[in-house]
Amino acid sequence: LSDDPIAALVRTLVTTAVYTTILTVLDLPAASGALRFETHFDLKTPEAPPKPLDHRTFRFGYVEIREDAALLEGGLALHIGRTLWPILNPERPHGVPSDFAARHVFADQNVTGVWSRRGILIACKPSAAQRRQHLQERFEKMCTLATKIHSLLAPERNSAQATR
Repeated sequence: LSDDPIAALVRTLVTTAVYTTILTVLDLPAASGALRFETHFDLKTPEAPPKPLDHRTFRFGYVEIREDAALLEGGLALHIGRTLWPILNPERPHGVPSDFAARHVFADQNVTGVWSRRGILIACKPSAAQRRQHLQERFEKMCTLATKIHSLLAPERNSAQATR
């Protein structure tokens, strides 16, 4: 049934019914010269994959899911993680690491998501909106700190390269 377009449509509708909003993706500067960029993805329809991340940015994203989603049952958190992974890591759009479930997916009753060196994407229930906002604010502060550190080290890098 993998080549049947009707079966593919039904599978997409069933597996995406948990999402209630579009996915918001923020590419946040983590080094001097990098720019903040915001994009949106409708997880219910196939779209072009996101552009690869600038190596000077980190990615944070969020999507709202149904309040009655049972994140800790039936592999739903893992399914959501597999959906979010290629958006977090567009350089590797197919498949997941062998340690994906153990090291890259997290979940509790209200929030699930994936993380990697490139950032974090989460899916949360409406009741966890304040928690999502707090996580986003902390993540943005981390990126600001990374940018400041990069700026402080940039003159040293330039002078070290000039003496070579």
